[in-house]
Amino acid sequence: MSNKLAKMFRSISLALAAVDVMLFNLSGSALMWMTTSLMPARLLLTPLDFLPPPPQDESPMMIAIAATKSVFVCLKFIRKCVTLFCKKPPNLSELNSIRKCGFLRSLINFETEMPQEVTPYQDEARSKKEQVEQMFDNIAHRYDFLNRLLSLGIDRSWRKRAVRFISEIQPRKILDVATGTGDFAFEALSLKPEKIIGYDISEGMLSYGRKKALESNTAHIVEFIKGDSEKMFFDDNSFDAVTVGFGVRNFEYLEEGLKEIHRVLRPGGRLVILEVSLPHNGLVRFFYDIYFSFILPTVGRLFSRDVRAYSYLPESVRAFPQGHAFNHILANVGFKNVEWTPLTLGTCAMYAAEK
Repeated sequence: MSNKLAKMFRSISLALAAVDVMLFNLSGSALMWMTTSLMPARLLLTPLDFLPPPPQDESPMMIAIAATKSVFVCLKFIRKCVTLFCKKPPNLSELNSIRKCGFLRSLINFETEMPQEVTPYQDEARSKKEQVEQMFDNIAHRYDFLNRLLSLGIDRSWRKRAVRFISEIQPRKILDVATGTGDFAFEALSLKPEKIIGYDISEGMLSYGRKKALESNTAHIVEFIKGDSEKMFFDDNSFDAVTVGFGVRNFEYLEEGLKEIHRVLRPGGRLVILEVSLPHNGLVRFFYDIYFSFILPTVGRLFSRDVRAYSYLPESVRAFPQGHAFNHILANVGFKNVEWTPLTLGTCAMYAAEK
């Protein structure tokens, strides 16, 4: 019976996916509105008054398409639940014909089906760097609050563990790449270094970091500098340690950014990277996907008022090389003793390496 159910839902999901592709191609902003506002979790978690109005530039037909799309979303969500319990996942070859279906990808979670590059606003006229800079400028005022809320405060323990790794070499000069508002940099103050440079592309984020440094009377140690992580102006072998907290997946050219980090790190220096990751345990992954695909984007949008920022987060995580794949990239650019440590049931990964 369970096999028949799984087969039936697999067939239904493929038919729905075909319609999904058609709807995806017919409507742009209507679907953006739907996927961020009419998800089942949004309807359950927030009162209807909090739902934003539909896009004004869309015709009634496009709005109807968006509403129809929400029905398919609900059906595909139910199908995923049934598939889990029947243990009959869809055949990957069956999905290849519908690989352009964005929402189905977010539910099925085959990393091989993700595009090579994911950008915050999907704007082909601008580079990923420009879009990332705009996104973080937009959400800077709520970034720290949402980090604590969405990670339930666990992100602090991840940074503490990462700092313990670099503490073994007693670094005097530390570079925090993609520093944001400086959480990693301020955590590294426990090592009593002479200097910490917080480096980021977003002036909006850096301004909050500088304010925090002034309030904590640490501005003489922690300095915030705006710049491109893939083209840093620091001399070779300038830093004893480099930290990166949840930023490498935002690099436009990943290997170029890692090569720059390798260049400015002194021989024997240490690199530690924290990055959001996907759990490998099936049961954990199931509930994590619900949170990651529905709850996180909804809460993020509600507080940050940026339609795309917290939808881009799960998209960029799924497109990013995970675990041993990222270890291999680090080794290729010259790092040695590369290690990968999953944290908190695999929801975060710590990558440690030496030059």
